[in-house]
Amino acid sequence: MKWIEVLVIIILTVRAYSDVQGQVVWKKAQSWKIYNGGDSSFVVSLDSLKTHKYYQLNTDSMKYFLDSVALLPSTVQPAWMGAYLTTCIVEGETRKVLISYYAGFFYDEKDKRYYQIPQSKKGNWRNYLDACLISIQ
Repeated sequence: MKWIEVLVIIILTVRAYSDVQGQVVWKKAQSWKIYNGGDSSFVVSLDSLKTHKYYQLNTDSMKYFLDSVALLPSTVQPAWMGAYLTTCIVEGETRKVLISYYAGFFYDEKDKRYYQIPQSKKGNWRNYLDACLISIQ
């Protein structure tokens, strides 16, 4: 029976490592911008955003909201009810990030991964993003 316990520990360790490996450290992302993407948030390309109006998000605020995000398992496909269209710079590369209006999760278009912020920060994050989005118009 002991070898089964060791095998389970090894499998869980490998699985946990593979889920974390390559994960973006979002609190280190810089130059966050929010765009008025509307219904086109999901289809607008990263390149075309260069011509869109945006609002520069506060780096310290975004670090606060993203300091303890959780990578969602690849089997989870959250339901969307609209998204904030944002970009940021991670390790010198600009990324398009779609942030859910209501659910406190976001999607990194480059890595095709979903992340969840803590439940306790959802309301404040949405209020902050709403206020910034209004500033574009």
